Amino acid sequence: MRRLTMPPPAAWMTVILFLMTGCDSPDGRLVELSEMSLERQAEQNRQMTEQSQRIADATAELIAADAQARQEFSKLSQDLQAERAGIDHQRESLEEERRKIAGQRNRDPIVAAAISSFGLVIACTLPLVLCAYLLYVLQHRTAPDEALVELLVEDLLAKQPRLLLSDGSDQKLTQRLLPGVPEESVDEEGQQEDDG
Repeated sequence: MRRLTMPPPAAWMTVILFLMTGCDSPDGRLVELSEMSLERQAEQNRQMTEQSQRIADATAELIAADAQARQEFSKLSQDLQAERAGIDHQRESLEEERRKIAGQRNRDPIVAAAISSFGLVIACTLPLVLCAYLLYVLQHRTAPDEALVELLVEDLLAKQPRLLLSDGSDQKLTQRLLPGVPEESVDEEGQQEDDG
């Protein structure tokens, strides 16, 4: 769109001079003055055109720079959003890990208490199970078991055992197994069996 501009004062003066003098004046000075005025007017018009062109070029450059700045701003805004999304994701994973650690801290003492309670129950029931097993074995033992037990006891009490080694450790073993029996009685019973 083209702007209407007011003609400069020199153009008005030229028009006024033409009107005052008329078209048929033989005066050469007036013609020369009007030619100078027209040349000056043409020069001013040319300068105005150049200036308008420079303004148009500067406006185009400004619009291009503004568009480029908007694109850079848009790109930076997208990068910022991506970074925020990454930070949010890292924060969520950190929070999830913190929750897991807190849950584990709550569970660990419970599991440790359960394990120690279970171990205590096993330690308390083991002697009871052993006693129950021994009672079961005593009630259901057979004749060969009794004979074997009797043979082992005789061998332990003998001076020269047939089943155990006779290096003197059998007397210590007998004393450990039968602490109330003196060594002389063990020796005498072993001799009686040897004589018999």
